[in-house]
Parts: sequence; structure tokens; C-alpha cells
Amino acid sequence: MKNRNVALTSLITLALLVVVGVALVSRLQRATDPPVGTAVVAANATATTGRPTPTASLHPTQGGSSGPTQTNRPTTVAGGSGRTNPTITATTGVRQPTVAPTVRSSNQPPPTVINDRLPQISYADLPAQAKETIRLIDQHGPFPYDRDGVVFGNRERLLPLQPDGYYHEYTVVTPGSADRGARRIIAGRAGELYYTDDHYESFRRVIR
Repeated sequence: MKNRNVALTSLITLALLVVVGVALVSRLQRATDPPVGTAVVAANATATTGRPTPTASLHPTQGGSSGPTQTNRPTTVAGGSGRTNPTITATTGVRQPTVAPTVRSSNQPPPTVINDRLPQISYADLPAQAKETIRLIDQHGPFPYDRDGVVFGNRERLLPLQPDGYYHEYTVVTPGSADRGARRIIAGRAGELYYTDDHYESFRRVIR
């Protein structure tokens, strides 16, 4: 009976020692492991940039709160490009870069929209003399006739209505004609070109 009591006491003592040992090991592991929040932030930054990021220090903030704080320092992208990743914060995670909206300058004219419903003619299909006239228009002369460059009044109203002085006319030389002939190029202020070979009876818009 006495031997049985001694054995039981030894088993109890051994069990207590095991429990105490497990508790000490668990406490040592918690003391040496980094905080979970720091490990997550460091892992996310490493996955994004390709290199480890210094871990943020965790300390109580003013007022007694024990939440983690982190310095808003950008991390450099691997490869030497000099670009930086968005700042990682403890409250919002990865902050997306801000894209500034494109602002049109007030001095920039709006794009010209031509909707004249006129027939068209390719620049390649123009007669050689019409191509030469357009070349002179592009380089601002010199022109063969004194009337070249005068304002075209659009009295027939076949072209889109525009303010006075918007259109100017230029002669297309007609071989064998004793005068300016019936062919003209009409140039608009926005760069549009119209060709007539019947002295303003009809127009075709030139497509370059």
C-alpha cells in the first residue's frame, strides 16, 4: 500500500513538471516570434517590390491605445528604375497612386468636325494641277494669279456656312485656257479643302 502511494505521488509530480515545461516553452516562442501584423505587412511589401522591406515598429500610441503604427515610407522597386511603390499604411493597406485628370488648355482650339455631306475625292485622284495648287497653299505661295487667296463668299451656300472670311479660293491651272478657267481649290480656315471643276456649281471635299 505504501509503495502504491509513492508511485502515485511520483506520477502527479511528473505531470506537473510536464505542464510547467510546456508553459515555459510556449512563453519563449511568443517572446521570440515577430508580431503577426508586422509579418503580414512585410510579406505584402516583399511580394510587390521583390525585396524585403524594413518592418514597422509596434508601440502604443498617445492616449493609451495599443494599436500598431507604421512610418509612411515608400519602398523602391527592384531593378534600379527609381520608381517607388505606393505607401503602405497600417489602416488602409496599399494606397493606389492618384492619376491626375487630363485638362484641356483654354487656348487649345476644339477639334474640327466636318459634316458637310458633300461627295469626296481622294488627293491621289486629283489632277496634277490641283495637287500643285494644294502644294502652294501648304507653303503659302507664291501663286500664279493675283486673285489667288481672295475670300470666297460661298454665295451658293453649297459649303458649310461659316463667318465671312472663313474660305479662300485658289486657281487650278487649266492647260490651254486663256484665262483662269473653271477649276478652283477652296481652303477653309480649319484646313479643309474643296475642289470644284465647274466654277462653283458643285464641290467635292478633298481627302488626304
